[in-house]
Amino acid sequence: MERYMIHKIIIDNQLYLYMNGKLIHKRWLLKGQSYVFDLILYVKRTLKSIK
Repeated sequence: MERYMIHKIIIDNQLYLYMNGKLIHKRWLLKGQSYVFDLILYVKRTLKSIK
């Protein structure tokens, strides 16, 4: 079984989502825009882990 360390950092208007120390998602909170850096990791495990 794989273990994933997920954490988020909010700086000003930006949310950064990291998985195992790698930036996988960035979101601008006021604008609602986002960018996915690693689609495979984000889709495969993140949605289950965050909810």
